[in-house]
Order: sequence, then structure tokens, then C-alpha cells
Amino acid sequence: MAKLTIVRIDGRFYLDDVWHPIDTTDMDTVIHQVAWDDVAGTGLISFRPRWALPAEAITDFAPFQVYRDRFDAYTPPPPRVRPPPPTPAENIDRRSNEDFDNGLINMLAEQLGITRGQIIADIKRLG
Repeated sequence: MAKLTIVRIDGRFYLDDVWHPIDTTDMDTVIHQVAWDDVAGTGLISFRPRWALPAEAITDFAPFQVYRDRFDAYTPPPPRVRPPPPTPAENIDRRSNEDFDNGLINMLAEQLGITRGQIIADIKRLG
């Protein structure tokens, strides 16, 4: 038992409980959706705007078979793989020179027991 639904504006084709995106740009723009029951061999076309055009019963799915073919040919995109986290060495490479310089100045100030300002002043003076 297969129930098919094509929703033009969303570009979706439903086959029972499964749907895939398909290209519906070539479908008449007044069509909202096409519903088809393979077992009963009947279907219904809903139009937009609904208040202006009544739904139309159909007994031939052939004009919409191209969309079923697109559904059958659908291939899902490959899964997106998250890259591994950077190694510590790569993290150091990514840091800017300013970050590295600030870290070095802080380390020197701590080891020498002087302030950052004194180290920066000496660097500028020697500069």
C-alpha cells in the first residue's frame, strides 16, 4: 500500500512515512499538493489559493510520475564529518603573535619578580 504526496511549494515528495526533497520547480504554480493512493488508483490535486479553486479528483498519476522518478533517484548527501580537534601544537600555531608575546611577557615578569610595565618599558627602550 503506497500513499504518495507531493507538496510543490516545499519541494517534498512523501511515500507513506518517508519523504525526500525533490525538484518541483517545473510543476504548475497553482498546484499546492498532489495526493495519490496506489491501491485505490485515485488521487486529489489541491490548488492555491484554496478558496478560489476546488480540489480536483484524478484517476491517472502519469502526469506526476516524473516526481516519483525523482524520489526514487534521490541520493542523500554524504554525512558531514566534524574535523578532529586541533592538537596542542596546532593551537599554538593558531595563536596570534600578540597572544604569544603577552604570555611571554607575563612569564618573564613572574620569573624576574618585576611588573609587566617594567618589561614593556625595557623592550621599548631597547627596541
